[in-house]
Amino acid sequence: MVWLADARAAYPQLAGTASAFGIYAASDALSQVVTHRGGVDLRRRSGAADSGMGQESRLRGGSDSAPATLDVRRMLRSASCSALLSGWLAVHYFRALDSLVRLPGWAAAAPGAAGVLYACLPALGKVLFDIAVYEPVYDAVYLSLQGLLRGERLAPRELLSAVLAVWRRAPYYWAPADIINFSLVSTRLRPLYNAVASIPWSMHLSQSANA
Repeated sequence: MVWLADARAAYPQLAGTASAFGIYAASDALSQVVTHRGGVDLRRRSGAADSGMGQESRLRGGSDSAPATLDVRRMLRSASCSALLSGWLAVHYFRALDSLVRLPGWAAAAPGAAGVLYACLPALGKVLFDIAVYEPVYDAVYLSLQGLLRGERLAPRELLSAVLAVWRRAPYYWAPADIINFSLVSTRLRPLYNAVASIPWSMHLSQSANA
């Protein structure tokens, strides 16, 4: 697997985009199966994009009376949006965040317990920015793109309500995930870690976008 690591280092954006597409496509497919098993169908069937022309495949997990199905169009929408936002753009985002949130020289040189405390500040600052600023922007863009790909346009009030519903849950999930990401994971691998850590979250976000 050395060639894969070399390719990822040489082409971080391409590798990040491809990885995100595959991971989020699988996440959406899993979300659809879980939704069917729970007895609730959250798929939207309005508009030409999701009309009877929608492509569906049989999946395991259903029953004879209510077979589980895979909405391929929805899966590709979710994967495409996430490949752009959590793949291609994430590479730039994590690099920019590292450049903007740095420890001042005087703090880095502080001795003893103060130095240890100061060393934690950049990671905490990145966690705060990621949850308080980036997350709602990401959610708004993601939900808007999903609507556009369905041939729909979300009203501002509807979009705000959907973003707030998702965002209020973000700290409980992303605070611990971000602490690991910004303190233990290298900048180069953060998009991949973020994509893997996002699997449960993207299932929730995909259901919200397609409800």
